[in-house]
Amino acid sequence: MALECIIDRFRSRISQWRQGRRLKRQNGEALAQAIDRVIKVSAPVVCSLRDCRRDLRSPVDTALSYIQQAIDTIPGPVPLSPEYWDQDPLLKALFVSPDELRSLLAADPRLRSLFAQPQTARAFALLTATKMERTVFGTAVEGGIGMRDVPQTAVEFHDLRLLDPAPTEAAIRCALEDRALNALVTQVLERLLQLRALKDKLREHQRILSIQLRIQQTQAHSLEGLAPDDHAAEPAAPAGQQVLADIDRQIQDLAAESDSPAEYLRQLTAVLNAPQEVLSVAPIVLRLNWMGVRQDDASAACRPGIHLAEVKLHNRLKRVAVLVLIAREDCLGR
Repeated sequence: MALECIIDRFRSRISQWRQGRRLKRQNGEALAQAIDRVIKVSAPVVCSLRDCRRDLRSPVDTALSYIQQAIDTIPGPVPLSPEYWDQDPLLKALFVSPDELRSLLAADPRLRSLFAQPQTARAFALLTATKMERTVFGTAVEGGIGMRDVPQTAVEFHDLRLLDPAPTEAAIRCALEDRALNALVTQVLERLLQLRALKDKLREHQRILSIQLRIQQTQAHSLEGLAPDDHAAEPAAPAGQQVLADIDRQIQDLAAESDSPAEYLRQLTAVLNAPQEVLSVAPIVLRLNWMGVRQDDASAACRPGIHLAEVKLHNRLKRVAVLVLIAREDCLGR
């Protein structure tokens, strides 16, 4: 019996060791694929970052860990079905009616394409919306006394969208990881491309203005100088020279902010090492009455909460999100 216990423990350790190796290999492959995606997205700035793969390994790994934790904070998946509209406070808050929910599902071509495969009975997706708040005036009870024209906060949701429909929850989470990683990379990429475009625009403006001034100076010493003055709209030479000097100063100021591949890599690794500075995902709970008015009094504790996640991207994007589960018949009809 003792020998059998020893053998069982040995087999268990071997199994755990193999499982650990398998998991390590899978994580290594996922990291390598993520680095490849970063290189592909970065192509407009640098032709290749193959020589920088080692430098990117740790930052990309850090960013992926943060992104996975952020995705885990998104509530759901919750059933996104018109049948549950009058039972689920979340659906009633997001959609005006069951018909609005049906329209959203029926109008999504990616969902219809996914359900065109006979083996697909359900799909997962990320439902996002813009949350807007406005002040309304209504009645309220304070200290047992009914009050009129009390300022209250009404919460509304607009521009509802379904992102990355997938047949499994694992697949939707992978798609969201890709989307978040791309968002981090493009933050740096867009800044450097804008810098290049601005430099090119200033240089082109400088070139054209220099040609105009040269033509103006040449005309002044030719027979055309005897003609009536019809060039009042064109800049005079002293003013033109001042504009050229201002443009040159702007170009010099921009030159201090390099748009080289090395600088791009430096900024990219900085963002990937601190992704929370660019992307944040935080859970929120709202308690609304049937009119969509926020309930902040003591009675609100008895009201079911609406669980969402608030997604912010570097002060450029702010939306709420929830993972949803969609049945085939709710999209294609029964």
